[in-house]
Amino acid sequence: MQINIFSLDKISEIIAKYSSVSLDEINEVKLMNRIDSKYVFNASKLPEILELIREQFFVLEIGGNRVQTYNTSYYDTADYQMYINHHNGRQNRFKIRHRFYKNDKKGFLEIKFKSNKGRTIKNRISLNSVDDIYTEKGTEFIQQITPYNSNDLKVALSNSFSRITLVSRAFDQRLTIDTNLAFSGFEKEHSNPNISIIEVKRDKFSQNTGINQILKDLKIYQSGLSKYCLGMVYLNQNIKQNTFKSKLITIKKIENA
Repeated sequence: MQINIFSLDKISEIIAKYSSVSLDEINEVKLMNRIDSKYVFNASKLPEILELIREQFFVLEIGGNRVQTYNTSYYDTADYQMYINHHNGRQNRFKIRHRFYKNDKKGFLEIKFKSNKGRTIKNRISLNSVDDIYTEKGTEFIQQITPYNSNDLKVALSNSFSRITLVSRAFDQRLTIDTNLAFSGFEKEHSNPNISIIEVKRDKFSQNTGINQILKDLKIYQSGLSKYCLGMVYLNQNIKQNTFKSKLITIKKIENA
């Protein structure tokens, strides 16, 4: 499911005006050890946001495409320990996922670690298939970085979304903008065509681009709910989710705005 055609056309029209950078250039701003700030908003506001920040950012272009399509599968234990750790606000927690980049047909096994200092540390290796987590390469990677064993993990849910990636002209921040979110798992499907998610990624508490103030002026405020947790509460009504209830109410209001 997609946001309305007018919005998609408008978004394409606006990002066509951006100066572009290549994947090699943007890799200078990998920010594998970083501070993240996440914002959820109604997708109808995206054209205005893109216009307001156009002079401050470059857009990533790969193979002539400025909007990339991702498929992500999240692994967890049988009792969903990684989800519960996030729900309970546990520090020093992990997220393990496989992400497939449809535009360039490449896949990666990725591990994200959220430290008790609020930093996000990301490691990844090239693995094209979701099932490659159980290979020797995948097993060794997980055992080296996490307390988990790949044989104890399974795919909990999957999602797909479209992403625009921006990098500040000072090359000290990255901005990802996700739209067209759709989730599947537990023999269910759920889509969020009316919401978008902006994530600001930086290596220090810097607000040089002014993006935070622009979002505040548009009454868009920071929200820390991950796409994995969002998908879990949509698709598994039996799992613990009371901590997220207020955020889910806010997201519902945003969708219906």
